[in-house]
Amino acid sequence: MEGVHDVFVAGDYVYTVSFYDDTLAVWDISDPAKIIPVSSYTDSEGDYSLDGATEIIIQDEYLYTVS
Repeated sequence: MEGVHDVFVAGDYVYTVSFYDDTLAVWDISDPAKIIPVSSYTDSEGDYSLDGATEIIIQDEYLYTVS
């Protein structure tokens, strides 16, 4: 993932969004010595596009990206 623009920490997970490669990634940080990638999503043109996403907000179990 190149050019992370925002990071949001919730519990044992960190969420990152990249403007450059249109990717949202989730990382398990329960053991800071061993950070594990959990999942990622990349989309620059579809219905759920991350094109231009620069901010992450998590509220009431929902994740929002802002571009």
